Amino acid sequence: MVHLKGCPLSCIWCSTPESQLENPQIMFDPVKCIQCGKCIEKCEQGAITIQNGVTTLCWEKCKNTLDCVTACQANALTIIGKHYTSEELAKIILRDKVFFKNSDGGVTFSGGEPLYRVNDSMIGLFKILKSNGISIGIDTTGYVPWKNLLKVLPFVDFFLWDLKQINSQKHKEYTGVDNSIIFTNLKKVDNYGIDLYLRCPIIPGCNDDAEHINGICKVAKQLGSLKEIHIIPLHHYGTNRYAKLGLEYPLNSDLKLEIKTLNFIKEVMDSYKLPYKII
Repeated sequence: MVHLKGCPLSCIWCSTPESQLENPQIMFDPVKCIQCGKCIEKCEQGAITIQNGVTTLCWEKCKNTLDCVTACQANALTIIGKHYTSEELAKIILRDKVFFKNSDGGVTFSGGEPLYRVNDSMIGLFKILKSNGISIGIDTTGYVPWKNLLKVLPFVDFFLWDLKQINSQKHKEYTGVDNSIIFTNLKKVDNYGIDLYLRCPIIPGCNDDAEHINGICKVAKQLGSLKEIHIIPLHHYGTNRYAKLGLEYPLNSDLKLEIKTLNFIKEVMDSYKLPYKII
């Protein structure tokens, strides 16, 4: 799995907030801090302080210059995100070539949104991977220009395609963007015969209603390249990531999907006779 930074969406249930911004950024884990003070010496903004045995990073002052990270000896401060050339990243991926061959596996590019920026470097990487017989999967929101999708279609073996909310107004409320381009792109990609897996996060109070579940099924029935629907119940695995980025977790950490809702989803999926899996 290769995660690329940068995403045009801002889903309130996002479990990887460090993937939303394109540029490298600082993550701070105070538990690992040994309070050596080296980071304070490097921080020109005075964003880091130690008082009463507690190290604090003031995110409002932080300019994300990353100088403090190089001074940190305990990995309490780390950089999330690194720039690679296509050759550099291919070299890392190809270390597992034997494993891919023996397991019939490959590489999935996720994000953020992996197709947010499709450039010559990405296409170069894809060409290297395909020349080595490695399959490529794309985990996408679908909220990208069609020209970006068109560039990668010759190299992609399957898509993991997010369906977050059928209702356009609600989609914009919960993700920050309209969903029309997502469905337009989905229909176009389906015509190319590339395997499609619909990825459907289910969030209580946001998209666990009958309109959305039936809407997923109606869209799925129209797809000739559909392989399976993945139902993904809400989890809170990303909670600590928010804290380490100085962000407030937007959901109630006690919120969970009830069994009766999952049973309802199963009943609807079964009624449409669709292949699905609860992950």
